[in-house]
This record gives sequence, structure tokens and C-alpha cells, in this order.
Amino acid sequence: NNIINEGLKAAFLDSDLGQQLLYLPTTLNIGDIKEGLVSSAEIDTDETVFIGSTFPKANFKFIVSQSCKNLINNFIERHKDTDVILIDSDGWIRTEAGIVYKNFFIDTVDFFSYSQSPFFFLYN
Repeated sequence: NNIINEGLKAAFLDSDLGQQLLYLPTTLNIGDIKEGLVSSAEIDTDETVFIGSTFPKANFKFIVSQSCKNLINNFIERHKDTDVILIDSDGWIRTEAGIVYKNFFIDTVDFFSYSQSPFFFLYN
């Protein structure tokens, strides 16, 4: 809500496959935040990608990262005035493999390659 109150245009990327805030579990979703929120149910989903698993293993984790990058690129193309994208990521960070994956995820979405350079906030 503070982001909206500051006059910034924001979006929300829900990439936690097991604990979805925007839509169905096993999907990745991005939506526009139009006004102050009480709950995530108030965010309209702009685009959805079906993954089909709440905890994808092996190479599927890389598919999740690339799919998130594609969702961001598509969203920014349609909403060029977006200032901030909040990213809800999975909580897989307590193991070495989880840390390696999270670093890969961050590198894949490549926050600073966008011509508009929106700010990104990643949380889990």
C-alpha cells in the first residue's frame, strides 16, 4: 500500500507454486496493483502460466525461472508505466540447493536489463 500511496504504479508476480496468493496452486501469475489492498484477492491476474506441480524438481525449477522472466517481460510490454514489481518467491532457501536456485532465479529475471528499469522486491 505504501508504494501506491507514493504514486508509483505497481505489479505483483506470484511465483510460489505451493502457496498461491493470486490464483490456483501450480501456476505462476502476474497482475496489476491498481489501488491500496486489504488482501491479494483484490489483484486481478493479468497473465497465468500453468506449471502443474507445487514443488517442481530438477530442470523444472529452471522452467519456473524462465517462465517468470517471460511473465515480467510480457507484463512490462503491456504496462510500460510500471514502476515496481513485487515478487513473491518460494521459501526454498534453507539448503545449499535452495540458495543456488534462488541466485539462479534472481539472475534469470535479470532485474536491471529492462529499458524502464522498474524496481523489484523479492520476498518469500
